[in-house]
Amino acid sequence: MRLPSRVGAKCPVAPGTNVSGRMCLAVPLAAMVHSGEATDLSISWADASGKPTACVRVAVSIAGEVAVDEQVEALAADVRQRLHRALAEVTKRSSAAAPAASAAEAAGAATHGPNPTALRQAVRPLLLQVYDAQPEWAEAFARWQRAHRKKYHADEAEAAAFTAFRDNVLAAVRSGRPLALDERSDLSGETRRTLSHFA
Repeated sequence: MRLPSRVGAKCPVAPGTNVSGRMCLAVPLAAMVHSGEATDLSISWADASGKPTACVRVAVSIAGEVAVDEQVEALAADVRQRLHRALAEVTKRSSAAAPAASAAEAAGAATHGPNPTALRQAVRPLLLQVYDAQPEWAEAFARWQRAHRKKYHADEAEAAAFTAFRDNVLAAVRSGRPLALDERSDLSGETRRTLSHFA
């Protein structure tokens, strides 16, 4: 990434001189997938005519901090709530139909409300609306999926994973903890605690 140059900037670089500082850049939310990793950063200086005068190359760590735009979060809250309700209903209907002993009982259970198949079909459009409302979150989730080779074979599984991923990131941000994403970042807090208990 090339940083914007500043003409006329003074830089006291000389042999034996220490240079320190902090650089903050607005980067895509998807960069958080690489938090904790190290990368090389090259900084070069030029004089007013554009002639290079110095160059420093250092290894830096990608910080595990995320700035969340609360206004953007609020604007997408409605569609996220609709997706959450659809997922809850799919889970509820699926678990109610599972213990049915016969096809007749399963058919009888389906008459008491929307069947799980119809609810599942409603999840995909809602998930796409959430992705459209918050494209940076969608890109971050897609990059995390590629990094951990995650694939979801059902829309409700993808929607639940995306919701958990987003919730886990926000929980870390709001608590002030450093962000540490791993292959279990698409699991709810309760599921992760259960897995940790049996590990």
